Amino acid sequence: MNLNNFKKEWEKTYKDLPPISYILRENIKDHWFRIHSLPDSKRYAENEKKTEIILERHNDIATEVLGLDEDCLIIIGLHGGKKNQIKIDYSWSNNLNFVYFGETKIEENPDFFIFQYASFEKWKKNKFDTILLDVANFKTGPVMFINTKNLNIYAPYDGGSDIFIPDPTKKENSRLKYKNWLSNHPEGL
Repeated sequence: MNLNNFKKEWEKTYKDLPPISYILRENIKDHWFRIHSLPDSKRYAENEKKTEIILERHNDIATEVLGLDEDCLIIIGLHGGKKNQIKIDYSWSNNLNFVYFGETKIEENPDFFIFQYASFEKWKKNKFDTILLDVANFKTGPVMFINTKNLNIYAPYDGGSDIFIPDPTKKENSRLKYKNWLSNHPEGL
């Protein structure tokens, strides 16, 4: 698959919404649920045992959502304005082949954009631990893993991950399987 084919498939499912998790969450709640990466909704690991829990949870549910050895597109976002680009550490991406994907203007701030880059990869458990830990520790900007066939999305953030599954039955089955990792917040945040 190439980026043009992927974008056509994306539009069939997600219409004109950009691959940005908070925008997707606000517009297609029926595809979405969120898990927390630590018990009691804690955001950051305090010790090595908690770091292991974060990686275990991310890898377990990402493998469930994306599928082991399935083709995925990894999208990273760089935040910036018209005049200057905010530098975010993506040093872990050096061994991935990222190409320009597109940009999204943020409506709340007309001078602010998210510039996105993408790389086709196969999802493998623990292969992306450096990425997952950098996201969990808020050392990097947004990252999204998208299965290129079924368009399931795994979008980690510092504190958990947003999951988007277009098939309602599969979404509910996954949500129930990981019910102990869900938030107690009434809106699922």
